[in-house]
Amino acid sequence: MSFAVNNIIGFGAAAAAGPPVLEAITTNSADFSITLTANKPSGVVIGDLLVIFCANDDATDTDQFIDDVTGWTFVDEAGTTSTDTHTAIYWRIADGTEAATQDITAEKARPWVTAYLRISNADTTTPFVSTALVLEGAATSYAQVWATTTVSNVLMIGAFSGSRSDAVLGVGVSVNQGFSVDEEWASDTDTSGVGAAIWHKTKDTAGSQADMTLTPAASTSAILTALEIQPPQ
Repeated sequence: MSFAVNNIIGFGAAAAAGPPVLEAITTNSADFSITLTANKPSGVVIGDLLVIFCANDDATDTDQFIDDVTGWTFVDEAGTTSTDTHTAIYWRIADGTEAATQDITAEKARPWVTAYLRISNADTTTPFVSTALVLEGAATSYAQVWATTTVSNVLMIGAFSGSRSDAVLGVGVSVNQGFSVDEEWASDTDTSGVGAAIWHKTKDTAGSQADMTLTPAASTSAILTALEIQPPQ
């Protein structure tokens, strides 16, 4: 039986100037489906940066997600047999025509998770300073590497996706270097699914960011996503 779970969290009002602001995240998950659904957060206004993070529990080298979502820009897809999960990122600038839900079709019907992010005060032409999806082997902790920026007031958003296997992942994730975990959630199957987490911080000055150490609840292979978002330039 398949069912979906939705969680919505908010992050307050956007500042008039300064860095981009992570306003809200809506998460979703379900068990064994080819269709992944992301639910738009409330409060979206024209000019907001909208980002969809999605992952499924697929243990093959076959790409699960491609550039086929109308109205959205495809950033990248990553995943192999060794990570036992696949992850993709899509984005668009809100123009008022966004539907309440956005479906994404995967290659295979597997347990999945999605997160729909609403970000204000991002550059509407080139929102990302850098993006990266990095595959990690099985470990009890990971070092997330961030790109050096030449602009200040950058919003840094990281995400984790890993196979649940015999452990419930996406629960008990810890981070450092001033990052804060915003959401942790997982698909519905305890023995074959995917767990996820999202964290963020604002970097006020241009330059490098020290590697962040991520510790999941249990050892697993994973994909780490790093997004660096700039204010209007």
